[in-house]
Amino acid sequence: MLSQLTTAGKVKKIFAHCLDTIKGGGIFSIGDVVQPKVKTTPLVADKPHYNVNLKTIDVGGTTLQLPAHIFEPGEKKGTIIDSGTTLTYLPELVFKEVMLAV
Repeated sequence: MLSQLTTAGKVKKIFAHCLDTIKGGGIFSIGDVVQPKVKTTPLVADKPHYNVNLKTIDVGGTTLQLPAHIFEPGEKKGTIIDSGTTLTYLPELVFKEVMLAV
């Protein structure tokens, strides 16, 4: 939908997806960033999905200590933002660190 709206000149090529607490909430904004505290990152060019270059993961304000290579893009690697699924796939090392942090 974002690509169709931007191609038609209806919105800027930007979206924000911010999750709130475990109780739900958050924002999904198309065409603009609606809150000044939202951090942005460009999409990876020439990819068929909404790929981003993930650099760190924070849990409860603490940055997880993960090796940088874990986020490198490549064959069957990388990070995709997909608001249409309930599943999150993580490398085993990342999963373990996230579970320890929560």
